[in-house]
Amino acid sequence: MRAWRARPLLVGLLAAVATAFGGTSVPAATAAPNDDAMTPFVIGGRDATVNYGSMASLQDRRYSGHMCGATLIARNWAVTAAHCLHEGSDKSKVLNPAGWQIRVNTHDSSRGGEVLPAAQFILHPEYTRTQRLWHDIALIRLSRSATTIPATIAAEAGPAGTATRILGWGTTCPDPRRQGPRCFPDTLQELDTSILPDSRCEFINEGSEICTDSPGRNSGVCYGDSGGPQVKKVAGQWQLIGVASHLATSRTSTCGIYPSAYVNVPVHRSWIEQHTGRL
Repeated sequence: MRAWRARPLLVGLLAAVATAFGGTSVPAATAAPNDDAMTPFVIGGRDATVNYGSMASLQDRRYSGHMCGATLIARNWAVTAAHCLHEGSDKSKVLNPAGWQIRVNTHDSSRGGEVLPAAQFILHPEYTRTQRLWHDIALIRLSRSATTIPATIAAEAGPAGTATRILGWGTTCPDPRRQGPRCFPDTLQELDTSILPDSRCEFINEGSEICTDSPGRNSGVCYGDSGGPQVKKVAGQWQLIGVASHLATSRTSTCGIYPSAYVNVPVHRSWIEQHTGRL
């Protein structure tokens, strides 16, 4: 089998951004703790057209800058990508939650909404990121309960062809080597997508990830969107089905060309409820 290295959506971008800014500190993305991950943004999307109150920005409290996406799933719990919450490839090196917060119920990642400090990070016990990313999902226990209404987790992701939507504050510039201030939106972006057969993704963990299309050149998930939600409409309401994890290819770091892989949240429901209680 071909050697597989997932392209998580957090750190190759950060090096590119540092270069673009002359090596100076950039609050939104360059302070990332993990220098071998790549956190994505939605490219080719549009400003959010409806209120996604449960959409969250995971932020370093020193800068209040966006680092990864997350979703509020209970009054005092959020879900995100595991690779957003630790340093390097050793999953035991979990970041100190005291230095982190989420901002929910706003389309502006830098202001407004409800700011909730993190109290605990819980990575999935089968999460690994060596040559492969497996079970790239984690929970954030909040230090106080939100007043914002949490997202509902769908009963299932759905079959290939299911219409979905991805959300994020990631970079809107597809090439990680070409980043600048204009690439980093404060306004939440949305993009209509769909579920693809697993065979359409070069790298996919069948049964635990969702193969998600990039609908047209230069459109799709990108760096800075890691941990953010993939949602679908059920009875007129948006429900959570996925967490942004990695580009589903080893061929390029450029976004919007190949499909992406989202962790299948409904598949991980039993693990989530072990910690959060019944949702």
